[in-house]
Amino acid sequence: MNPLKIIVKPVPRESVQRRHLTPVKVFDPNTGQFVDTGHVSGKTKARNATESLPFQPDRAKNKYKTGLEEMVDNDFKGMDVLTLKSQRSLSNGWDDYLDRIVEQDKISRQTLYEIMDGVEPDYYSSRIQYDSLNPGNLFGGGEKERSFIEQFEIIMYDGANVFSSDTSRGRLAIQLLKNRSDVASDKQFNPNSHRWYIAEENEEELDRVKVHELENEAVFYLYDLKSNYPEFKMYQFAIQIKTNNNIPLVKGEVAPSIVYDQLNTYIKAKTKDKKDNINKFIDLFNKFKKSQHLFEMDYLIQQGVNANCLFYDKGQLYWKDKSGEPNVYKWRNDEAFRAFLLEEESKYNPKEKEMSNYYIDFKNELKAKGIRLK
Repeated sequence: MNPLKIIVKPVPRESVQRRHLTPVKVFDPNTGQFVDTGHVSGKTKARNATESLPFQPDRAKNKYKTGLEEMVDNDFKGMDVLTLKSQRSLSNGWDDYLDRIVEQDKISRQTLYEIMDGVEPDYYSSRIQYDSLNPGNLFGGGEKERSFIEQFEIIMYDGANVFSSDTSRGRLAIQLLKNRSDVASDKQFNPNSHRWYIAEENEEELDRVKVHELENEAVFYLYDLKSNYPEFKMYQFAIQIKTNNNIPLVKGEVAPSIVYDQLNTYIKAKTKDKKDNINKFIDLFNKFKKSQHLFEMDYLIQQGVNANCLFYDKGQLYWKDKSGEPNVYKWRNDEAFRAFLLEEESKYNPKEKEMSNYYIDFKNELKAKGIRLK
């Protein structure tokens, strides 16, 4: 996880006591006097005045606005469970979760921070446990102990406030500020609704360089794909690559120039998902180079979903046309279905005309739906 630093300042406004008009003076050692600089302080609070900011509640959803539900890159993917548990001093309360966590590409920001900080699962829960406006009306009545998030607050000074993700407190402070409605995300603040604004946000320069290098790598691969392979390969890429809304870049018959433009834009677009987009493209290209066979099979499966031959329900995959055959109708996931199709493909003998084969059944179903197979 790359370190992040933000600088938060109060939105300039007039002070009732006219403090914002206090002249700024500096000491001149030559004259031994303070000299007026011609500037005013802009401060609206008395010297050393502070303000406490907690997480804001969303009472309609019965949770605090923390942003901790956001899915982020899993820094622990592929780690040995015992090593992870030891390095982060995790309690036995994590035993039911870690085997699954180390296999996931993405985890919630809450889980990431809980593991980084070595606290219990759900310790950073955003749920409202205690409502100061109506303390006897939550979770069956009775006063509840405040959760960590409910007790967390930061102190803001009437000047530049610096927060860094290098520490546990700094990470949560950044989440608090980025999810408060009275904190503007940049200098384009509205004085009528914002009281603070993020004046500067710096990620590690190394991360920016890395993203730039990744983009160059992806552009090179795209050029290779366009120059050295049939245009159908680019189409297969665009079918398999999905946006952050889980929508394929293209559907149906599309001109090669549009396919190329979609892939090129996906790689170069300056969005918050830029790094994820580039990594998805590079990962798919590496899969394609390593095994075009698996690449082709994944294309068929995605087209099966696009054509409504396959559908997902509660994380499981279903082959719609085979509802009358329980052994092939329901699958744990698309990886299990792919393994089944690969096995069926290996059994297929085109010389045996009467031979039944589920792989051929699936391809024929796609063909009947007008799906391009080559």
